[in-house]
Amino acid sequence: MTRENSSTITLLIVLTALIQVVFIFADTKDAPHRAVTCFAERYFQMNPQMSQLLCDKLAGDETENIVQTYLQMAAVQASERGYSPAFMKKKLYDVRTETLQADSKSAVVRITGELKRGINPLFSYVGKIFFLGETVPFERTAQVVFEGGKWKVCGGFFNPVDIG
Repeated sequence: MTRENSSTITLLIVLTALIQVVFIFADTKDAPHRAVTCFAERYFQMNPQMSQLLCDKLAGDETENIVQTYLQMAAVQASERGYSPAFMKKKLYDVRTETLQADSKSAVVRITGELKRGINPLFSYVGKIFFLGETVPFERTAQVVFEGGKWKVCGGFFNPVDIG
């Protein structure tokens, strides 16, 4: 290999590394569709940390906490069916988002995908591979607001039908 070829290869490797750094920073930028996707995953996994992605209007206070109410409703429905609350978890697949309307302080995002019962991660992946369990199409339009330097969901979720 000549000296000219080795410097070309070195330059190519350095440029590739720089481009990767740019892509990494672009990917970590907060955006309305990312907030909706992250919230939806936590929402269907019954993760109490979804409250971190809720706007102040929905988050409420300790006496009127919509997340705790939702999780309690799920636990009651699970116990009525004779299951633990973990049975109510769902896994979101094939997620697609589309920003329908956006400005600097609010946005409307449509999220679509498929839901499959996600008692534990292994069950949902094996079920997906071998076509076990029911897959339900999912579509929702969510309102998102820019609050406290982050995009937060402010409507479009917390439907009792989602629990079952």
